[in-house]
This record gives sequence, C-alpha cells and structure tokens, in this order.
Amino acid sequence: MGHNKNAMDRYLALDKCFQRSGGACIDDLLAACENAIGYSVSKKTIYDDIAYMEANSTWQIDLD
Repeated sequence: MGHNKNAMDRYLALDKCFQRSGGACIDDLLAACENAIGYSVSKKTIYDDIAYMEANSTWQIDLD
C-alpha cells in the first residue's frame, strides 16, 4: 500500500469507527474518512487501508 500525507488521517478515522459499539458499514467508513481528509476516497482505498491496518502490528485490529 502506498503511503501518502492523508493515510494516517484515514487510519485514525477508521480506528474511531472500529472502536464504536454496533460496528460500521462501508458507507460509514467512507464518510468518516472523507470528513477527516476533506475529499472523497474510493471503497478500494478503504479496503486497502483496512488490510494494511490488519497486517501492521502497530494497529493490531482483528476484523471478523
């Protein structure tokens, strides 16, 4: 996954969504990321970010 200047902002927005009880759908995740960085992102970007967060030991998220 390529890193860019807004990746960390997206990761933090996703992390907040994952911490909420009740879960979040892809549309919620898209909206959170778009609000955090100020422009639209694709679903593929969100899925790539989630895969990166699952694989990276810093984030240690486990999505089932």
